[in-house]
Amino acid sequence: MKIRRALAAGLVAAAVLSPAALSATPAFAEAGGGQNQTRAGSAGIAELEQAAAEAAKAYEAALTALAAKQAEVNAKMDGPLPAEITERAKKAAAALAAAEKKLEAAEKARRDANDAIDKLPPTATEDERVALFVILHQRDVELTAAKAKVAEAKAEATAAKDAGDDWRIAALRELHQAKQAADKAKQAKEAADKALADAKAAAAAAAAAAEAAKQEANKPAEGTGTNTPAQQAQTVQVANTGTTAQNASTGTADSGRTPGSTGRSSGSTTTTTTATTATTTSTAAGQLADTGASDAAPQLALMSAVSMAAGVGVLFYVRRRKAGSAA
Repeated sequence: MKIRRALAAGLVAAAVLSPAALSATPAFAEAGGGQNQTRAGSAGIAELEQAAAEAAKAYEAALTALAAKQAEVNAKMDGPLPAEITERAKKAAAALAAAEKKLEAAEKARRDANDAIDKLPPTATEDERVALFVILHQRDVELTAAKAKVAEAKAEATAAKDAGDDWRIAALRELHQAKQAADKAKQAKEAADKALADAKAAAAAAAAAAEAAKQEANKPAEGTGTNTPAQQAQTVQVANTGTTAQNASTGTADSGRTPGSTGRSSGSTTTTTTATTATTTSTAAGQLADTGASDAAPQLALMSAVSMAAGVGVLFYVRRRKAGSAA
């Protein structure tokens, strides 16, 4: 029976104490959480500042590289080609000119051989005719070879020219890559600056919210035991006035007390005390204080009331069983 009583008393105590503890916890949690968030925000801002500085340095380096590459490309566009490309173009041009001369000579030799056949007299022998046709065939072979040499020389000259163009195109491609690198570095810098600005704005907002919460927590509660100095002074003055009036009434009753005057003295004292209490109550009246408790405090209070009722029921049941056992 003693164990059951102890359990019931513990249940009731837990039901009474749990709302206050649970309602007070959020205020401490919010205060501690705000400090932790402030420290974490400071560390995050320091990291973001370092990242923004590194991004700015990278962007400056990219701009420097872009300027250098632009100057290099301008020099390549306006200046001569490299010596090896120029020499190759010269050789290709000379080979083409020589091949074209040989082609002209082969074409002339072929025409002469054909004219010789056309000019054979009717009295020419078969051997003379065969010899001229052999010469014409040789001139055809030489002409074909000369044409092939010319085509080869033209291909080499075109390749030499393309090498110069490719060299300039490669320079322009490098300039394009430098511009892309600068644009990428700029985007990274802008992203880092935006992240830093957002973090600072969030930290400022958090600091303002924490300061507002601190001021709200330090604000004197209205309508509670903690009054402002003016309210306390007014309350003391009213209490002193009531006490003085009560003492005066009591002294008058004591000095002229008669068997029939006791009721009147007590009535006067009661009236004065009631007036004083009403005045003090009206002075202390006001709005409920903001305790900083969580919004779930009413629900917690309701649950605690239910728990208290259950505890009372348990006590009632235990006592009934004890009475039944004693009977």
